[in-house]
Amino acid sequence: MDKSVLIQAINERNVEKIKHLLESGQCLLKEDCNVENPPLLECVIPDPHSGGIPNEEDAVRCEILKILVRHGAEINVQVNGISASMLAANYGYLNCLRFLVESGADFTVESHNGRTALTMAVMNEEVECVKYLAKHLPLSTLNYKDKHGMSALMLAAYCESEMRLLCMQHLISAGVDLDLEGQFGFTASKFALYSCNNPAVKLLRQSGAAVSTVENNERFSPLTWAAMWPDFSMMSKLLQCAAENPTFTRRDQGCLHRAFNIMRKPKIRALVMQGFPPLECLWSSYEFRFSSNCISVYDLKLSPYLRKVAVSPLALALLGNCPGIARYFITNHYFTRFDIVRLCWDPEIRQFLLDARFSECLEILAFLSQRPHSLFTLSLVAVSSALSRDMRGNIEDVKCDKESSNDKDAYDAYDDKHENSDLDVGSSRGNQDEENPSGDLRNINHCVFRPRETVESLGLPSTLQQTLLYQTPTSGICCYLWEEIPLGGQVNFPECNCQYCVEGEEQ
Repeated sequence: MDKSVLIQAINERNVEKIKHLLESGQCLLKEDCNVENPPLLECVIPDPHSGGIPNEEDAVRCEILKILVRHGAEINVQVNGISASMLAANYGYLNCLRFLVESGADFTVESHNGRTALTMAVMNEEVECVKYLAKHLPLSTLNYKDKHGMSALMLAAYCESEMRLLCMQHLISAGVDLDLEGQFGFTASKFALYSCNNPAVKLLRQSGAAVSTVENNERFSPLTWAAMWPDFSMMSKLLQCAAENPTFTRRDQGCLHRAFNIMRKPKIRALVMQGFPPLECLWSSYEFRFSSNCISVYDLKLSPYLRKVAVSPLALALLGNCPGIARYFITNHYFTRFDIVRLCWDPEIRQFLLDARFSECLEILAFLSQRPHSLFTLSLVAVSSALSRDMRGNIEDVKCDKESSNDKDAYDAYDDKHENSDLDVGSSRGNQDEENPSGDLRNINHCVFRPRETVESLGLPSTLQQTLLYQTPTSGICCYLWEEIPLGGQVNFPECNCQYCVEGEEQ
């Protein structure tokens, strides 16, 4: 259909002609609504052949908008899901955008592909438009999630660019929800991690975003998710951002165990050096596959006992035929109560190692059983266990419940119970009953554990503090040398910063 006289005048940006056509009654806006684009939308569609100065062009388009609205143009009119506010934000027409905001345009309407004016401005990196909208739109609109479950902050964090980082800064300054969860429980932090957007991760961390935010559906924190990701760079960047005061939550409790899944020594080393506490986790909660022999533990005919036992990182290293990792844990006193009272004397574990023919792991187990732990080691385990108690799930309760039932369906039900109690936990055990007398753990915020801050507040001797935080030369031993770490005696390996240890890349 041929464009009307009014549309032609709008494309020519002839303000006087537009006024004359509307005031004289020669053109009626309702009649022109049947053209391909209504006049209001045509006003904010850029001319690809225009050579005008952007600011001057924006001012003229804004003047035309005012004339059209004054003569009855519908401010929220849409064609194929596109509104004037979306076009103005998409193409960076700030004056037009300001007028539309002041005129009460709806900024929550979505296009057919689920985008809003704000998300379009972010995607096209129109920083000034994002800045203006962040200051003048209500917080509910700034936090609005489109049909894809994406907020403006999530979109800005997804791709690394200087302009998107500026968009993030304006949105954060406006007070948007940093830990808002979208589809599949993704947060802005997780989108930044997924795309390896280090500046965005750092900005979110510095702004107070909970990098250990928990996703409702996956029930993994970003740190745990990064531990399972094949690329080490994601975890490395996350830990670097949290280097000054690393923070862990109970949903991170299986983080180190999951790092075994892909046999990445640098991940284990990085977690230990950041003070991640040794924790016991139910074996049945994970599925491990070890690259050393490509055998799943489920293919090794685990006994029902071992399937439901909560194992320590050291026990997992032995049961997974990872003697180098086991040596690293031993030399760094990375023990739990399980290692002290149960590991060496458990007939099921010894039998498993015998059946699997893990000879070197059997030798390590024999060494541990023949050498009593020093008072220093026992003190470390006691203090570490007490400090990290809020990160541990109610494993013993679930395990005892399982032992009282032989029904497989009941076992599965208790697995679900463990998963919920393990992942949805209050800020502290002391006020659990007061805040939630029903005992339902799902409605309580997850607790946090800051190892460095906690240990330093105790006033312990420096040697004990450093060992509790694993800030010793032995924690920085090169991953390539773990198999050579002697059992007992002096360890003289220097701290390593090679490419494999720091970045996870094979040399």
